[in-house]
Amino acid sequence: MNRRTGDKIVIEDNVYVGPNATLDACHLESFSYVAMGASIGRGAVVESFAVVAAGANVPEGTTVPSG
Repeated sequence: MNRRTGDKIVIEDNVYVGPNATLDACHLESFSYVAMGASIGRGAVVESFAVVAAGANVPEGTTVPSG
């Protein structure tokens, strides 16, 4: 895995990350849900109470809104 200086994964409180999910330097806000096999790209943000479905791909720099 190639990492850039300063890249980090931020996981806030009460977050679910399912099995085989892939996280790459992203931000998961409190109470977000990432289902099994989902892929979250570099710089993506999953807002509080947002859901990323099983097998979904969230591209780099994308924000998944709550709701």
